[in-house]
Amino acid sequence: MFNNKLNNLTIVIVSFKSEKVIFKTLSRIKKIKNILILDNSSNINLKKKVQKKYRNIIFHVSRKNLGYGAGNNFLLKKVKTQFALILNPDCFASVKDVIKVLNFMNKVKKKCAIIGSTKDSNNIISGKLLSYKFYRCMYVKGFFMLFDLNKIKKIGYFDGNFFMYLEEIDLCKRVIDNGYEIYSLKGLKLKHLGGKSSSDRKQFLKLQNWHWMWSKFYFEKKHSGLIFSYLKYLPVLLITAFKTIINPRNIKYKMRLKGLYYSMAGKKSDYRG
Repeated sequence: MFNNKLNNLTIVIVSFKSEKVIFKTLSRIKKIKNILILDNSSNINLKKKVQKKYRNIIFHVSRKNLGYGAGNNFLLKKVKTQFALILNPDCFASVKDVIKVLNFMNKVKKKCAIIGSTKDSNNIISGKLLSYKFYRCMYVKGFFMLFDLNKIKKIGYFDGNFFMYLEEIDLCKRVIDNGYEIYSLKGLKLKHLGGKSSSDRKQFLKLQNWHWMWSKFYFEKKHSGLIFSYLKYLPVLLITAFKTIINPRNIKYKMRLKGLYYSMAGKKSDYRG
């Protein structure tokens, strides 16, 4: 039943109210033996349904919403294989795609720590190795990321202070700062819905805007220093406050203002709705 080529790989999935899409994702990768899932919405029923259909899947349920970074860290520390593929529950990838990135990793693994999709990646230099067309990148996005854990363990996993957004960009920056390389592979037939894995759209939009601004300031502060970050984001705070005043019913501006204020005040990314 399972594909033996993938014995040294574990699929890692962090879900949050993703029951409407996760079974479609799992149906595409059912021939992969090692799959770990963490549900951040405490959905015991989803665990029962998944494990009834896929007995090979190890399914964890978190009592609280850990977010993307900390949730993936929880699972990555349980991985026993050399390679781990982070896959969002709303990213549909075939076994062929997975084998393709794994084979490419085995050809470039001396320098490479992460391989992802060309979708939304920051590409620098294009290249070709045998039949593989790829880019060297500054970063790839977190919906599909293949890790060489021998390297990632040395660098450190995701920064758990991020709840959602920019965790993968921060990790990719640390990968490059430590002398390793990141690639995006062309020709992958992935479909990523992007923000549609949650069944609660209104709540997701609140979380999305709050944490987007919190993460942007925290990322800037972490990599550019406190003074530069304040000089850059104080005007943004004032403009967002003005937009909130003239549009008091606009949830987007309201949540972005709160998220940015919390981050600039040095408070944790603890908003959960």
